[in-house]
Amino acid sequence: MIKVIVLLLLIEKSGKPCVQVEFKSETKDFTPDEISSMILSKMKDNAEAILTEATKEEYESSRKELQKVVNLITTKIYQQAEEFP
Repeated sequence: MIKVIVLLLLIEKSGKPCVQVEFKSETKDFTPDEISSMILSKMKDNAEAILTEATKEEYESSRKELQKVVNLITTKIYQQAEEFP
């Protein structure tokens, strides 16, 4: 079991609001813009991972369908070729 203890404090730094985070004896200050940026970046990474997975599945499905069509065409060509003297 992993225990994670994070201390969050709302502070004012240079007249602007900040969130002060203490984690593993390390303290960092984040502005609302930085927090938004981190959240959006993580959301983008997650969306790209989902889309990449969906794209791979769609590609594989399309490839299988194309392979079926190519096999049918190839079979038809061979059958017609056998009919010619």
